Amino acid sequence: MRTEQNRIEYLDALRGLTMLLVILGHVSFYNLGVDGGQAGNIHAYLRQIRLPLFFFVSGFLLYKKEFVWNLSNTIIFLKKKFIVQILSPFLFLSCYIVCKELPYIETITLPGKAGYWFTFALFNYFVLYIALRKIFDAMKFKENNTLIVLLFIGVALYYLPTIDILTYIHVPQKILNLSSIGYILYFFFFAFGIYTRRNFKIFEKIINGSSLLAIVIILFFTLHIFVDTNGTDYITKFLNKSKNITLGICGIIIVFSLFKKQEQFFASNNYIATTFKYIGKRTLDIYLLHYFFLTPNLSKIFPFFAEHNLPIIEFTVSLIMGIIIIGASLIISSILRLNNTMAHYLFGVKKKK
Repeated sequence: MRTEQNRIEYLDALRGLTMLLVILGHVSFYNLGVDGGQAGNIHAYLRQIRLPLFFFVSGFLLYKKEFVWNLSNTIIFLKKKFIVQILSPFLFLSCYIVCKELPYIETITLPGKAGYWFTFALFNYFVLYIALRKIFDAMKFKENNTLIVLLFIGVALYYLPTIDILTYIHVPQKILNLSSIGYILYFFFFAFGIYTRRNFKIFEKIINGSSLLAIVIILFFTLHIFVDTNGTDYITKFLNKSKNITLGICGIIIVFSLFKKQEQFFASNNYIATTFKYIGKRTLDIYLLHYFFLTPNLSKIFPFFAEHNLPIIEFTVSLIMGIIIIGASLIISSILRLNNTMAHYLFGVKKKK
């Protein structure tokens, strides 16, 4: 659906940054044993942005005005996505389980799948989006109205206890876990990305309007600093979800605005832009490979960061380790990509004729 010639370069760079933020979070948690919820911890801010932004960009890049979801195109699309988002991650997960000596059946039937849940969840979003498009197209809905309905469905999925509902209607727990359907709550941000791409001129007015963008930035930090929604009662849980979805939307607008306003910078071949764009083009490779370089035992050998709240120092150490892990993942990726067949089935690279 995209060619190398018409890539949106600032979005590649944005994906690169988001991938780096994901690695930072994993290094901080898995390697150093740091609780991201500690007061003043930088990851408390970043975790509200990372996943929403990744799913937003996935939806944004999916939408093509001229693309027709007929039977032929749908089969081709889902076949390609099934290979790179189900089969390939399943293969890497299997190798990871063997390397880390984890229980095989128990690991693959967990919703999180030792961290490999993301691609499974994204594939669910593709299927759900296409199915809903087909239904609303049959009902003669206008496209923009369909996308608005998708946003409302996304909000409902964010607030509703989907797993509890599916369990109540006797959907087997192993099927729910195997499919990672519990992460369906992030579908809202995926739908938000699609809607934004469809109505990009409206979105540009928001990010170009200094007053509106200022309100978004103030709201983001105000919610973080002054609004505490910790608790177990239903009202508090509702408020917590409302806070999180608002933070996700604000974070998306802030980061997207930053990269969109620097579009010319990321279109150039300077070192920073080139690095982020390269990482952005290899996000799948890095995601699938980086888990092999995470070492949970470090938190036992060096318990300093887990026991002391030193956000800046910990972030610097995590950044250095994260860059090393990304570099190692890219080296392994380049080796695997030397073979055309492996490049195609592991990372979705188009087959060379």
